[in-house]
Amino acid sequence: MMPPKPPVHPALLTLRVLVATGKPKLFALFWLASAAITAAALVYDSVALGPIRISYWDNVFEALNVYAFIVGVRLTYVHLGVLLNHGITRKHAALGTLLFCGAFALASAVLVGAGFAVEHAVYASQSGWNEQLKDHHLFAQANQIPAIVAEYSLLTLYSLLLGHFIATTFYRFGKAAGVIAIVLALNLAIGIEVRFYDNFVNLLREGSLLNSLLTPWQFLLSYGLAVAFLYALIHYMFRTSEIKPHTR
Repeated sequence: MMPPKPPVHPALLTLRVLVATGKPKLFALFWLASAAITAAALVYDSVALGPIRISYWDNVFEALNVYAFIVGVRLTYVHLGVLLNHGITRKHAALGTLLFCGAFALASAVLVGAGFAVEHAVYASQSGWNEQLKDHHLFAQANQIPAIVAEYSLLTLYSLLLGHFIATTFYRFGKAAGVIAIVLALNLAIGIEVRFYDNFVNLLREGSLLNSLLTPWQFLLSYGLAVAFLYALIHYMFRTSEIKPHTR
């Protein structure tokens, strides 16, 4: 007889459940659609406007940011109660969702890097095309894959946990606390200069864009601390609050 398999750690079981029920087809569709839209825009503009001067794939983060935020919200409203109702402890649910967010962020970052690599090869094959990046990044060129993966892993993880934190606050404490969570998240975002708020911060400071950009170490430290802070708040709410179990 085969020896019995060792029991799966509840956090890993949570990760498996979230991956299986987290709409992997939608994840694939998002990236296929992003690639198709980028390619179509690139072909159209190259015909209509001539040589391309900027990176088109650089725009994918705006859609990824929204998508990751929505996935983070779904972790609370779709999965959390079901997990708790089926015997997963709050501690293991918190750890499992963190593992899922990390896996989602890393997979997304690798696909962003692959997109930049393909775009870089296409631009290099075309005379007069310039792959200028419109946003400030940890990387200066689109073929610096390790820096791309590091940056987008952290940004995507931040967006996921931001959505998860706000949704968990609404879910557990109601509208008033949820609004406070949104204000806290907004201040956190402005404080570390998320892309959506760069122009707003510059307007307040009346300085140039270069004066407000984060250095690589500042970027990693700021977003790393923000991710740790958000997860600590989520974990605290899980450990100290009774969350309503329900089935779907």
